[in-house]
Amino acid sequence: MSRFPNTILLTRVGGFYESYFSQAPLLSSILGIKLANRRWAGQDVPMAGFPVFQLEKYLKILVLDKGLLVAISEEFRQDNEVHQPNGDIVRRVNRVVSPGTLVHENFLDPFVNNFIVGVSAHVQPSSGDAQQEVRYGLAWLDVGTADFNTAVCQDFTSLRDEIARIGPREVVIDGASIDAGQVDGVHPDISSMRQTSSRVKLDLSELLTHQNIYVSYFAPSSPSSSSSPSTSSSPSTPQTSNQPSITDTQLAQPPTTAVHTSPLDPIESSVVTTLLSYLQTRLLDSSLTTTSPLTSTPPSHQPLSSTMQIDAHTLAALEIRSSSNFAYTSPSFTASSPLTTSARGSLFSVIRRTVTKGGTRLLAQWLCNPSTSIPVINARLDLVQLFHNRKELRQDIRGVLRGKAGDVSRVLQRLVSRKVTGDVGDLLEVRDAIGAMTRVEELITNEIEFIGADQGKEKETLQSLIGKFHDLRQLARSLGDAIDERVIALRLERQESLANQVQDIAAGSRETRFNSARNKISKLGMGSSSCCIKADKRRCWLHSHDRMPHFDAKLVNSSAVSNKLMAILCLFASSWVKVT
Repeated sequence: MSRFPNTILLTRVGGFYESYFSQAPLLSSILGIKLANRRWAGQDVPMAGFPVFQLEKYLKILVLDKGLLVAISEEFRQDNEVHQPNGDIVRRVNRVVSPGTLVHENFLDPFVNNFIVGVSAHVQPSSGDAQQEVRYGLAWLDVGTADFNTAVCQDFTSLRDEIARIGPREVVIDGASIDAGQVDGVHPDISSMRQTSSRVKLDLSELLTHQNIYVSYFAPSSPSSSSSPSTSSSPSTPQTSNQPSITDTQLAQPPTTAVHTSPLDPIESSVVTTLLSYLQTRLLDSSLTTTSPLTSTPPSHQPLSSTMQIDAHTLAALEIRSSSNFAYTSPSFTASSPLTTSARGSLFSVIRRTVTKGGTRLLAQWLCNPSTSIPVINARLDLVQLFHNRKELRQDIRGVLRGKAGDVSRVLQRLVSRKVTGDVGDLLEVRDAIGAMTRVEELITNEIEFIGADQGKEKETLQSLIGKFHDLRQLARSLGDAIDERVIALRLERQESLANQVQDIAAGSRETRFNSARNKISKLGMGSSSCCIKADKRRCWLHSHDRMPHFDAKLVNSSAVSNKLMAILCLFASSWVKVT
């Protein structure tokens, strides 16, 4: 716990995640679970826990609703003891969960990007008494889709507006170049950096125009880094922590990013280093680091001059992404609906006709960052006109995408991160997505063959579109040959059969308790004229029809009283009495 200050530590113990010591009462209070005591080393140790299958349910409460960091300690076996049931178990923290590092959780809204944004600052050299100019570097990443971008903001206003357009769930402040002052919660120990005159002061209440954005401080070269949730309002008294941090060893050698970010501005390279180093301290046991396929190509530089600069207030006033009828509190994470509550009534909700999750995310980005490039605008208009004129082609392509395309970006990221659960299904989804893209390519190719000579513009547009496709049919065949779907179907049948057996056993157990209660009453000499039995999913109840009906008796547990006492209560009270 000392290595992970300011976090809730959940330790995997068999089929449960447990919390101990001073964190147990807090966890019990937040989640509404039972607080117990365990005898250890002659002392009573508070503990609280929940089953493994409820992890995502409680992560949502702790991380998204309460704004807490959660460190997850999993069980691992030694490589030579993997197949030995009695082998030694080693526990280590493999992940520290924050809002911006949620990757595969089912409660994430697949129609909304879950961006984490890094911010750094650079003071421009000035001569004389001239006011120093400050430039800001931005890097934003969706860990679940590998959507990675950078930009340079020339002033504070453009920085604020760009963050509003991105709509992040978490912001990472480079503590080596920025002093953001006080925030709600725990303030990092960056007192040693305050002596550096090059650090730029930022007002979080001005920078973050929306509430519920998690703020993390981080400095790759710092011996200690911590993070804290912030709503950028009502700043509290700063607190410092001198406890050792997980970054003591991990940041001794900051990740090399020169290979990946050489085309970028130096300030962009700096913020990319900060953001990726921060992710290394969160995704400890994942391949989502600087050496993974996630960052094997440079992040995409987004020149602000190529898009319309919509400021934060205009973005809200025009109701582009969210309606004023609903308070916008950054992207919602409700997976049950493609439109979040705040999006209903917005421009996005009105024009959205996408059939894939990735297309929905891209549309939201385009609306918040309209292109100012004439060639890009004309190319999009040509495609819109073409599909408007060719209704059959449009409907055929939409049908293919709706049925088989899936969300291949997130699937590929799950495979990259080596997430064991669901790998077979993910591979099949990749195969199906390749098949869908191949079918779309065939539809476009067939359409090109039937285009007349007088429709050269449409033919040119389709040829330009089809040139972006890659032939991945061999990969799809390899995936199909490597996976026997009959085995998967058989496994699902067995799982369904097992679930039905468990359900039958549970139903039989209720019936057994019901019949047992009848037998007990019969042995006590109580006829059906004086009482009756009622059963529900968990209990059997005995009800008396007579004998002082005005009595208001309380429920009685059979483990605490005898059957004879239960019979007496039943005779003299008009109530339901538990007899199981």
